Amino acid sequence: MNGDGKADAIIFDSNGGWYVSLSTGTSFLPYTQWDTGHGAGSANQFVADVNGDGKADAIVFFGNGNWYAALSNGSSFLPYAQWDSGHGVGSANQFVADVNGDGKADAIVFFGNGNWYSALSTGTSFLPYTRWNSGFGVRSSSQVLGDANGDHAADAAVTYFSPSDWYVALSSGSAFSAFARWQ
Repeated sequence: MNGDGKADAIIFDSNGGWYVSLSTGTSFLPYTQWDTGHGAGSANQFVADVNGDGKADAIVFFGNGNWYAALSNGSSFLPYAQWDSGHGVGSANQFVADVNGDGKADAIVFFGNGNWYSALSTGTSFLPYTRWNSGFGVRSSSQVLGDANGDHAADAAVTYFSPSDWYVALSSGSAFSAFARWQ
């Protein structure tokens, strides 16, 4: 949260309170409240660096497709601002990850019909969303994003629990490639 390279403990409460316990490397410091009211009533909450400054920010998604971000200054969150609207209405899953490898986390949504849409971060907002893949993950049990091939851009992966197969669609920086079975 403060850019020191250590993972910190973060709690979000339903009233929009964000609490952070910074890591010393061997323990967590006592928690402090970093924000209040940010994301109350939201459908999903995330912590990721959306402006590329090395500090994780607080991002929330509402079911109406509105996305808000509160940037970290290293000791608290700055006032939140709307970063996107209409992105992900009716989506089955939402993510925040750097899919184009520019060091800024982007807003990605998955729909049950296998369509994936990404809204890339400019550092101050999310650009209009574009479709990055279609038909990938229909009836999947779980969807995740992560850098599967080590190129610093998050890739899309889905699993089917019966049987337990994993499929990956690598990011090209502007779309997810055709998916392939990895396991």
